[in-house]
Amino acid sequence: MKKIVLTFSFFLVCAVLYLGFSRDLLIKNFTGNFEPYPKIDFILKDVNNKNVEYQLVQNDNGVSKPEAKSKPIVLFFWTKSCSVCKEDLTFLNEIGNNQKFKDVKIVSVASAESLNSMGAFIKKYKSNLNYPVLVDSNNEVAAKYDVYKFPETFLINREGMVFKRFIGAISSNEVREEFINNLTSSI
Repeated sequence: MKKIVLTFSFFLVCAVLYLGFSRDLLIKNFTGNFEPYPKIDFILKDVNNKNVEYQLVQNDNGVSKPEAKSKPIVLFFWTKSCSVCKEDLTFLNEIGNNQKFKDVKIVSVASAESLNSMGAFIKKYKSNLNYPVLVDSNNEVAAKYDVYKFPETFLINREGMVFKRFIGAISSNEVREEFINNLTSSI
């Protein structure tokens, strides 16, 4: 019996160490030497059940024009069960109201949520969000962006390149400062 407990304990410790080191390496890859890549196009429904399409380059009317430059985009993945996500929703609303960022498009994607529950949640939570809330019920778009932890925020420049990824909340002052500095550089 002791042998079984020791063997199990050994494997448990190995698994914890492996997952801990793997996660650190994964996060370093995303936040350290981040290689920009093209934005991934998608179509999702908003909380009003309207299809919304995001293509590589869009003009102000959402029409694809490859020769035109698009607006910088903040792409925010979250879930309604995440408490820090709600703080980030409010922060992004403040960014949207800031005249300095008037040319920035903010897009929020609620993952693993039903369309009906998100519509009710948004009405109850804050009806004055100044950006669209899209619903990714099956996590298909989150999977395309390799989202593994909520919230995750992506910054996309005018050329349609994802140039920065924030894993987890952008709640602390130092992360918000880094976020604002990166966002400012994309304008």
